[in-house]
Amino acid sequence: MPEPATLSSALIDLLDGDQVIALAQVTPLRGVVVTPVNNFGWDASTQTATFTSALAAFTKLRRLERNPSVALYFHAREHGTGGSRTRILVQGDARFDWAPDRAVLTRLLARPGVRLGPGDLGGGPWNRVLAPFWWNRVIVRVDARRVTVSDGDTPPTVVAGTPEPGDQPPSQQPPANGTDPRVDAGRAARRLGRRPHRLLGWVGTDGYPVVSTADIVSADRDGITLRTAIPAPPGSRRAGLTGHWFSDGALGQRLLALTGWLTTGDGGTVRYAPHTRLAYALPPSRLLFRVVLGAVTRVGDERARRAGVPVPGRGASDAWRRAVWGFQRHVANPVARRLAPHVPGEAVLETIGRTSGLPRQTPVGGRLDGETFWLVSEFGRRSQYVRNLEADPRVRVRIGSRWHEGIATPVDDDDPRARLRTLPFLNSLAVRLVGTDLLTVRVDLR
Repeated sequence: MPEPATLSSALIDLLDGDQVIALAQVTPLRGVVVTPVNNFGWDASTQTATFTSALAAFTKLRRLERNPSVALYFHAREHGTGGSRTRILVQGDARFDWAPDRAVLTRLLARPGVRLGPGDLGGGPWNRVLAPFWWNRVIVRVDARRVTVSDGDTPPTVVAGTPEPGDQPPSQQPPANGTDPRVDAGRAARRLGRRPHRLLGWVGTDGYPVVSTADIVSADRDGITLRTAIPAPPGSRRAGLTGHWFSDGALGQRLLALTGWLTTGDGGTVRYAPHTRLAYALPPSRLLFRVVLGAVTRVGDERARRAGVPVPGRGASDAWRRAVWGFQRHVANPVARRLAPHVPGEAVLETIGRTSGLPRQTPVGGRLDGETFWLVSEFGRRSQYVRNLEADPRVRVRIGSRWHEGIATPVDDDDPRARLRTLPFLNSLAVRLVGTDLLTVRVDLR
């Protein structure tokens, strides 16, 4: 990068003042995924941008570490300190601090715009619930290689760093499963249209992502027609399309992130066929923010520990399991037992108490495959019903209005996460959210 003086004070203010920015990273198949992240500042002396990520997102961070060529797109002025229409694309190389000093994190998290940060966890039990989200983090610093600015009316201009390559990136080979949409393009376009920020990303000639704002021109069953501020290269390639909204402090968020196939058309438009979709919505509620992020972080940290990532603090405690069991026993299970006969994918598993010898009924989510019923236990062999069926494998399963006798067996060599993808969605989501030691259970019905 050239000396810091090559960037004007106005640009530095924008780079340091945006509250939320977009991170674009390259996928193994040379596509791009675009996701919003909180901006934690621009260091003008080193030409470095900073953001952080919870250790719970360790899979994303490891992919990023394997290919650190990234782009940060500064495009959203709301709730920040800047007011210009100028959009800034910073392309560079990411480096990681997997175990940052708490004092460094404290300085970063003291920036304006951080809501419910470590100084405002909520007190009492919230301190324990939310502390891992803020302290179990990775600091990612992006050393800028090129800075490009645009205002929507003039062509993008490189204002610092290496010039853009003169040639365009070549077209990519089509996916083995074809290029047609695999996600409802019309519905995706409508949902994108309800989000104020729409961003399209692809891999540039030198391997760094390129990101541009995108306006929806039209949509039909064959794809979405877009007009981009930065011209897309000719030909066809994998690309990411993201729409997002956020409230002050990012307490409220709405995200729709697509990956798919991009084809450059005539008249300055491009055609996009969505293949995969990730979406979530979080209202601007302090309570929901605390509950959702606390639970997701706890589960993610446990998975990181099992994958060998050094995560500070203790693992899932007996207190956490007792809290979940108490909620299930006194709140969730009584309701679920009544609803199970009427809800597809829900069943009741009856085991014999290993101590009492009495029938014990547990609502479970699973799927009948021929004469076999499959389910996944969220706490593995710590679950009471798993302990019961290991002591006596003779069980009954109520599927709909009928009871079936069977023999239950824990299956250690089955991948429980892959199994969950074949089971009813809502129950699988709950198991992934609260579970820490997943275990597949097979019931052979008689």
